[in-house]
Amino acid sequence: LAGWGQQVSAGAYPIGWSALRLLADQAWTVLFAAAGFVMLWRGRGNSLWPPGRNWPLFLTLWLILGAFGQLLPGRVPATLLVLGLPLLFAAAYAIGALLEHMPSEIPLAEAGGLLSVLVVMGVAARVALNALVASPQFDPQLMAVALLLGLGMLLVLVAYGAWAGWARMIWLGGLFGALLLLLTTIANTWQLTHVHDMQRPNGFFATVTHPGMRTLRADLETLSAQRVGDALAKPVQVQTKLEPDPLLAWYLRERRLVEWTPAPPAAAMEAMPLVLTQLPANVDGAAATGPAGTIGSDYHIRYTWLPSQLARNEFVVPMPDTAASGWALQQARLAHVWQQRLYPVLQWVIQRKSLDAPALDGVQLWVMPEE
Repeated sequence: LAGWGQQVSAGAYPIGWSALRLLADQAWTVLFAAAGFVMLWRGRGNSLWPPGRNWPLFLTLWLILGAFGQLLPGRVPATLLVLGLPLLFAAAYAIGALLEHMPSEIPLAEAGGLLSVLVVMGVAARVALNALVASPQFDPQLMAVALLLGLGMLLVLVAYGAWAGWARMIWLGGLFGALLLLLTTIANTWQLTHVHDMQRPNGFFATVTHPGMRTLRADLETLSAQRVGDALAKPVQVQTKLEPDPLLAWYLRERRLVEWTPAPPAAAMEAMPLVLTQLPANVDGAAATGPAGTIGSDYHIRYTWLPSQLARNEFVVPMPDTAASGWALQQARLAHVWQQRLYPVLQWVIQRKSLDAPALDGVQLWVMPEE
Protein backbone atom coordinates (compact mmCIF):
# COMPACT_ATOMS: atom_id res chain seq x y z
CA LEU A 1 0.00 0.00 0.00
CA ALA A 2 2.84 2.38 0.76
CA GLY A 3 4.35 1.70 -2.68
CA TRP A 4 1.02 2.34 -4.40
CA GLY A 5 0.57 5.53 -2.42
CA GLN A 6 3.95 6.83 -3.57
CA GLN A 7 2.81 6.60 -7.20
CA VAL A 8 0.27 9.39 -6.71
CA SER A 9 2.72 11.71 -4.95
CA ALA A 10 5.23 13.86 -6.83
CA GLY A 11 8.48 12.07 -7.63
CA ALA A 12 11.85 12.91 -9.12
CA TYR A 13 10.96 11.98 -12.70
CA PRO A 14 9.03 14.54 -14.81
CA ILE A 15 6.19 13.54 -17.11
CA GLY A 16 8.28 13.77 -20.29
CA TRP A 17 10.97 11.46 -18.92
CA SER A 18 9.23 8.25 -20.01
CA ALA A 19 8.64 9.42 -23.58
CA LEU A 20 12.24 10.59 -23.91
CA ARG A 21 13.53 7.27 -22.61
CA LEU A 22 11.46 5.33 -25.15
CA LEU A 23 12.56 7.50 -28.07
CA ALA A 24 16.21 7.73 -27.02
CA ASP A 25 16.75 4.11 -25.93
CA GLN A 26 14.08 2.01 -27.65
CA ALA A 27 13.31 3.65 -30.99
CA TRP A 28 13.42 0.20 -32.65
CA THR A 29 10.80 -1.16 -30.26
CA VAL A 30 8.50 1.87 -30.53
CA LEU A 31 8.48 1.98 -34.34
CA PHE A 32 7.92 -1.72 -34.94
CA ALA A 33 5.47 -1.96 -32.05
CA ALA A 34 3.33 0.71 -33.72
CA ALA A 35 3.39 -1.30 -36.95
CA GLY A 36 2.69 -4.47 -34.98
CA PHE A 37 -0.40 -3.05 -33.31
CA VAL A 38 -1.78 -1.92 -36.67
CA MET A 39 -1.19 -5.36 -38.17
CA LEU A 40 -2.68 -7.14 -35.16
CA TRP A 41 -5.91 -5.15 -35.24
CA ARG A 42 -6.23 -5.40 -39.03
CA GLY A 43 -5.88 -9.17 -38.92
CA ARG A 44 -7.90 -9.69 -35.76
CA GLY A 45 -10.77 -11.41 -37.59
CA ASN A 46 -8.42 -14.02 -39.07
CA SER A 47 -6.51 -14.75 -35.85
CA LEU A 48 -7.54 -18.37 -35.35
CA TRP A 49 -4.17 -19.47 -33.98
CA PRO A 50 -3.42 -19.16 -30.23
CA PRO A 51 -3.77 -16.84 -28.39
CA GLY A 52 -6.59 -15.96 -30.79
CA ARG A 53 -8.70 -12.91 -31.51
CA ASN A 54 -8.41 -11.46 -27.99
CA TRP A 55 -4.63 -11.10 -28.23
CA PRO A 56 -4.70 -7.57 -29.79
CA LEU A 57 -7.23 -6.41 -27.20
CA PHE A 58 -5.15 -7.88 -24.38
CA LEU A 59 -1.96 -6.17 -25.58
CA THR A 60 -3.79 -2.86 -26.07
CA LEU A 61 -5.24 -2.92 -22.55
CA TRP A 62 -1.80 -3.86 -21.21
CA LEU A 63 -0.30 -0.91 -23.09
CA ILE A 64 -2.96 1.45 -21.71
CA LEU A 65 -2.21 0.22 -18.19
CA GLY A 66 1.51 0.87 -18.70
CA ALA A 67 0.84 4.32 -20.14
CA PHE A 68 -1.41 5.16 -17.19
CA GLY A 69 1.41 4.23 -14.83
CA GLN A 70 3.69 6.69 -16.62
CA LEU A 71 1.11 9.47 -16.23
CA LEU A 72 1.12 9.13 -12.45
CA PRO A 73 3.37 11.71 -10.73
CA GLY A 74 5.26 9.04 -8.77
CA ARG A 75 6.62 7.24 -11.85
CA VAL A 76 9.91 5.36 -11.41
CA PRO A 77 12.14 3.48 -13.88
CA ALA A 78 10.72 0.11 -12.79
CA THR A 79 7.28 1.05 -14.15
CA LEU A 80 8.74 1.10 -17.67
CA LEU A 81 8.64 -2.70 -17.56
CA VAL A 82 4.84 -2.64 -17.62
CA LEU A 83 4.93 -0.35 -20.67
CA GLY A 84 7.80 -2.07 -22.46
CA LEU A 85 6.55 -5.67 -22.48
CA PRO A 86 3.45 -5.15 -24.67
CA LEU A 87 5.58 -3.04 -27.00
CA LEU A 88 8.05 -5.91 -27.31
CA PHE A 89 5.26 -8.40 -28.11
CA ALA A 90 3.86 -6.12 -30.82
CA ALA A 91 7.33 -5.42 -32.24
CA ALA A 92 8.06 -9.14 -32.35
CA TYR A 93 4.83 -9.69 -34.30
CA ALA A 94 5.82 -7.01 -36.83
CA ILE A 95 9.30 -8.46 -37.29
CA GLY A 96 7.83 -11.94 -37.66
CA ALA A 97 5.44 -10.71 -40.33
CA LEU A 98 8.32 -8.96 -42.13
CA LEU A 99 10.36 -12.17 -42.28
CA GLU A 100 7.34 -14.30 -43.16
CA HIS A 101 6.33 -12.18 -46.15
CA MET A 102 9.76 -12.06 -47.74
CA PRO A 103 9.34 -11.84 -51.54
CA SER A 104 10.89 -14.91 -53.10
CA GLU A 105 11.69 -13.30 -56.43
CA ILE A 106 14.12 -10.61 -55.24
CA PRO A 107 17.51 -11.09 -56.97
CA LEU A 108 20.39 -11.11 -54.50
CA ALA A 109 22.45 -8.64 -56.51
CA GLU A 110 19.50 -6.24 -56.73
CA ALA A 111 18.83 -6.37 -52.99
CA GLY A 112 22.51 -6.06 -52.17
CA GLY A 113 22.91 -3.04 -54.44
CA LEU A 114 19.95 -1.20 -52.91
CA LEU A 115 21.01 -1.95 -49.34
CA SER A 116 24.59 -0.89 -50.12
CA VAL A 117 23.40 2.49 -51.44
CA LEU A 118 21.19 2.97 -48.39
CA VAL A 119 24.02 2.03 -46.00
CA VAL A 120 26.46 4.46 -47.63
CA MET A 121 23.92 7.30 -47.57
CA GLY A 122 22.89 6.44 -44.01
CA VAL A 123 26.51 6.49 -42.76
CA ALA A 124 27.10 9.81 -44.53
CA ALA A 125 23.95 11.28 -42.98
CA ARG A 126 25.00 10.12 -39.51
CA VAL A 127 28.47 11.63 -39.94
CA ALA A 128 26.91 14.94 -40.97
CA LEU A 129 24.53 14.78 -38.02
CA ASN A 130 27.37 14.07 -35.59
CA ALA A 131 29.32 17.01 -36.98
CA LEU A 132 26.25 19.22 -36.66
CA VAL A 133 25.65 18.45 -32.97
CA ALA A 134 29.36 18.57 -32.09
CA SER A 135 29.38 22.38 -32.07
CA PRO A 136 27.08 24.83 -30.28
CA GLN A 137 27.27 27.10 -33.33
CA PHE A 138 24.52 26.30 -35.80
CA ASP A 139 25.81 25.28 -39.23
CA PRO A 140 23.07 25.53 -41.88
CA GLN A 141 25.24 23.75 -44.45
CA LEU A 142 25.65 20.63 -42.32
CA MET A 143 21.93 20.71 -41.57
CA ALA A 144 21.18 20.89 -45.31
CA VAL A 145 23.57 18.00 -46.02
CA ALA A 146 21.97 15.79 -43.36
CA LEU A 147 18.44 16.59 -44.57
CA LEU A 148 19.35 16.06 -48.23
CA LEU A 149 20.95 12.69 -47.48
CA GLY A 150 17.87 11.59 -45.53
CA LEU A 151 15.61 12.78 -48.33
CA GLY A 152 17.87 11.05 -50.84
CA MET A 153 17.45 7.72 -49.03
CA LEU A 154 13.68 8.13 -49.23
CA LEU A 155 13.82 9.00 -52.93
CA VAL A 156 16.02 5.96 -53.64
CA LEU A 157 13.40 3.71 -52.02
CA VAL A 158 10.55 5.35 -53.94
CA ALA A 159 12.43 5.04 -57.24
CA TYR A 160 13.18 1.39 -56.53
CA GLY A 161 9.53 0.75 -55.68
CA ALA A 162 8.34 2.36 -58.90
CA TRP A 163 10.81 0.25 -60.89
CA ALA A 164 10.75 -3.15 -59.15
CA GLY A 165 7.44 -3.14 -57.27
CA TRP A 166 6.16 -1.74 -54.02
CA ALA A 167 6.19 -5.09 -52.25
CA ARG A 168 9.93 -5.40 -52.75
CA MET A 169 10.47 -1.79 -51.72
CA ILE A 170 8.46 -2.18 -48.50
CA TRP A 171 10.26 -5.37 -47.55
CA LEU A 172 13.79 -4.11 -48.25
CA GLY A 173 13.04 -0.73 -46.68
CA GLY A 174 11.65 -2.44 -43.60
CA LEU A 175 14.71 -4.69 -43.40
CA PHE A 176 17.08 -1.74 -43.69
CA GLY A 177 15.15 0.27 -41.08
CA ALA A 178 15.09 -2.71 -38.71
CA LEU A 179 18.84 -3.24 -38.96
CA LEU A 180 19.60 0.48 -38.61
CA LEU A 181 17.38 0.92 -35.56
CA LEU A 182 18.66 -2.34 -34.07
CA LEU A 183 22.26 -1.10 -34.25
CA THR A 184 21.18 2.19 -32.65
CA THR A 185 19.37 0.32 -29.87
CA ILE A 186 22.40 -1.87 -29.20
CA ALA A 187 24.65 1.20 -28.99
CA ASN A 188 22.23 2.95 -26.62
CA THR A 189 21.90 -0.17 -24.48
CA TRP A 190 25.68 -0.50 -24.24
CA GLN A 191 25.97 3.09 -23.11
CA LEU A 192 23.13 2.64 -20.63
CA THR A 193 24.54 -0.47 -18.98
CA HIS A 194 28.33 -0.30 -19.37
CA VAL A 195 29.44 3.33 -19.79
CA HIS A 196 29.98 5.22 -16.55
CA ASP A 197 31.19 8.74 -17.31
CA MET A 198 30.32 11.96 -15.53
CA GLN A 199 30.39 13.83 -18.84
CA ARG A 200 28.05 11.31 -20.49
CA PRO A 201 25.28 10.66 -17.92
CA ASN A 202 22.54 8.31 -19.09
CA GLY A 203 19.85 9.80 -16.82
CA PHE A 204 17.98 6.52 -16.38
CA PHE A 205 18.09 6.74 -12.59
CA ALA A 206 17.83 10.17 -11.00
CA THR A 207 20.49 9.35 -8.40
CA VAL A 208 23.47 7.10 -9.08
CA THR A 209 26.30 5.92 -6.84
CA HIS A 210 29.56 7.72 -7.57
CA PRO A 211 32.69 5.59 -8.17
CA GLY A 212 34.33 7.51 -5.32
CA MET A 213 32.19 5.48 -2.91
CA ARG A 214 34.30 2.38 -3.57
CA THR A 215 37.47 4.45 -3.19
CA LEU A 216 36.28 5.63 0.23
CA ARG A 217 35.64 2.07 1.39
CA ALA A 218 39.07 0.94 0.16
CA ASP A 219 40.81 3.89 1.86
CA LEU A 220 39.04 3.16 5.15
CA GLU A 221 40.20 -0.44 5.00
CA THR A 222 43.77 0.63 4.19
CA LEU A 223 43.94 3.15 7.05
CA SER A 224 42.45 0.66 9.48
CA ALA A 225 44.91 -2.05 8.46
CA GLN A 226 47.88 0.30 8.80
CA ARG A 227 46.91 1.66 12.21
CA VAL A 228 45.33 -1.23 14.12
CA GLY A 229 46.34 -4.23 12.03
CA ASP A 230 42.80 -5.07 10.92
CA ALA A 231 41.08 -3.65 7.84
CA LEU A 232 37.67 -3.58 9.57
CA ALA A 233 38.47 -2.96 13.26
CA LYS A 234 39.20 0.78 13.30
CA PRO A 235 36.08 2.65 14.55
CA VAL A 236 34.34 5.01 12.13
CA GLN A 237 32.32 8.02 13.27
CA VAL A 238 29.86 9.45 10.72
CA GLN A 239 28.17 12.83 10.94
CA THR A 240 24.45 12.40 10.26
CA LYS A 241 21.35 14.53 10.58
CA LEU A 242 18.08 12.72 11.29
CA GLU A 243 18.92 9.21 10.13
CA PRO A 244 21.93 7.43 8.62
CA ASP A 245 22.56 7.73 4.91
CA PRO A 246 21.41 4.34 3.50
CA LEU A 247 24.01 4.31 0.72
CA LEU A 248 26.86 5.13 3.07
CA ALA A 249 25.55 2.63 5.62
CA TRP A 250 25.50 -0.11 2.99
CA TYR A 251 29.15 0.43 2.08
CA LEU A 252 30.10 0.48 5.79
CA ARG A 253 28.04 -2.60 6.68
CA GLU A 254 31.08 -4.88 7.15
CA ARG A 255 32.92 -2.66 9.62
CA ARG A 256 33.05 -3.70 13.29
CA LEU A 257 32.07 -0.34 14.82
CA VAL A 258 30.27 2.51 13.08
CA GLU A 259 28.87 5.38 15.15
CA TRP A 260 26.31 7.81 13.72
CA THR A 261 26.48 11.15 15.50
CA PRO A 262 25.04 14.65 14.85
CA ALA A 263 28.45 16.32 15.26
CA PRO A 264 32.03 15.04 15.12
CA PRO A 265 34.54 15.76 17.94
CA ALA A 266 35.89 19.31 17.93
CA ALA A 267 39.54 18.27 18.25
CA ALA A 268 41.68 15.19 17.84
CA MET A 269 41.86 12.84 20.79
CA GLU A 270 43.67 9.70 21.79
CA ALA A 271 42.55 6.66 19.80
CA MET A 272 40.88 8.98 17.33
CA PRO A 273 38.29 7.19 15.10
CA LEU A 274 38.05 7.74 11.38
CA VAL A 275 35.64 10.69 11.07
CA LEU A 276 33.30 11.28 8.12
CA THR A 277 31.56 14.66 7.81
CA GLN A 278 29.17 16.03 5.21
CA LEU A 279 30.85 17.54 2.15
CA PRO A 280 29.76 21.19 1.70
CA ALA A 281 27.97 22.06 -1.54
CA ASN A 282 30.60 24.66 -2.48
CA VAL A 283 33.74 22.61 -2.01
CA ASP A 284 36.15 25.22 -3.41
CA GLY A 285 35.15 27.98 -1.02
CA ALA A 286 34.28 25.82 1.98
CA ALA A 287 36.43 25.86 5.11
CA ALA A 288 37.61 22.68 6.82
CA THR A 289 34.94 21.32 9.15
CA GLY A 290 36.80 18.37 10.67
CA PRO A 291 38.32 18.02 14.14
CA ALA A 292 41.29 20.24 14.90
CA GLY A 293 44.61 18.50 14.37
CA THR A 294 43.36 16.19 11.61
CA ILE A 295 43.78 16.16 7.85
CA GLY A 296 40.92 15.56 5.45
CA SER A 297 40.09 14.28 1.99
CA ASP A 298 36.95 14.64 -0.14
CA TYR A 299 34.91 11.75 -1.55
CA HIS A 300 31.82 11.91 -3.73
CA ILE A 301 29.27 9.21 -2.95
CA ARG A 302 26.42 9.96 -5.38
CA TYR A 303 25.41 12.24 -8.23
CA THR A 304 22.00 13.39 -9.48
CA TRP A 305 21.14 14.09 -13.11
CA LEU A 306 18.07 13.76 -15.36
CA PRO A 307 17.52 14.66 -19.03
CA SER A 308 15.00 17.29 -17.92
CA GLN A 309 17.96 19.48 -16.95
CA LEU A 310 18.73 19.88 -20.66
CA ALA A 311 15.64 22.04 -21.14
CA ARG A 312 16.68 24.47 -18.41
CA ASN A 313 20.41 24.67 -19.01
CA GLU A 314 22.35 27.63 -17.66
CA PHE A 315 23.92 28.35 -21.04
CA VAL A 316 22.01 31.56 -21.82
CA VAL A 317 22.22 32.86 -25.38
CA PRO A 318 21.17 36.49 -26.04
CA MET A 319 18.29 37.11 -28.40
CA PRO A 320 19.23 38.12 -31.95
CA ASP A 321 19.33 41.76 -32.99
CA THR A 322 15.86 42.77 -34.10
CA ALA A 323 17.33 45.40 -36.43
CA ALA A 324 18.15 42.67 -38.91
CA SER A 325 15.54 41.67 -41.47
CA GLY A 326 14.76 39.03 -44.02
CA TRP A 327 16.81 35.86 -44.22
CA ALA A 328 19.50 37.22 -41.87
CA LEU A 329 16.92 37.64 -39.09
CA GLN A 330 15.55 34.13 -39.63
CA GLN A 331 19.05 32.67 -39.49
CA ALA A 332 19.76 34.55 -36.27
CA ARG A 333 16.55 33.29 -34.70
CA LEU A 334 17.26 29.73 -35.80
CA ALA A 335 20.78 29.95 -34.37
CA HIS A 336 19.34 31.22 -31.09
CA VAL A 337 16.84 28.36 -30.84
CA TRP A 338 19.57 25.89 -31.77
CA GLN A 339 22.04 27.08 -29.13
CA GLN A 340 19.51 27.52 -26.34
CA ARG A 341 17.14 24.58 -26.88
CA LEU A 342 17.97 22.11 -29.64
CA TYR A 343 21.73 21.75 -29.22
CA PRO A 344 21.74 20.55 -25.56
CA VAL A 345 18.97 18.01 -26.21
CA LEU A 346 20.33 16.65 -29.50
CA GLN A 347 23.85 16.40 -28.13
CA TRP A 348 22.61 14.16 -25.33
CA VAL A 349 20.21 12.12 -27.48
CA ILE A 350 22.78 11.44 -30.21
CA GLN A 351 26.12 11.51 -28.38
CA ARG A 352 25.04 11.26 -24.73
CA LYS A 353 27.01 14.36 -23.77
CA SER A 354 25.74 16.95 -21.31
CA LEU A 355 26.65 20.60 -20.87
CA ASP A 356 25.49 20.64 -17.25
CA ALA A 357 27.54 18.64 -14.77
CA PRO A 358 25.56 16.39 -12.42
CA ALA A 359 24.92 17.58 -8.87
CA LEU A 360 27.35 15.85 -6.49
CA ASP A 361 26.91 14.72 -2.89
CA GLY A 362 29.75 13.46 -0.74
CA VAL A 363 31.63 13.26 2.54
CA GLN A 364 34.99 14.35 3.96
CA LEU A 365 37.26 11.83 5.66
CA TRP A 366 39.30 13.18 8.61
CA VAL A 367 42.24 11.29 10.16
CA MET A 368 45.19 12.09 12.42
CA PRO A 369 48.47 12.58 10.53
CA GLU A 370 50.13 10.00 12.75
CA GLU A 371 48.82 7.55 15.27
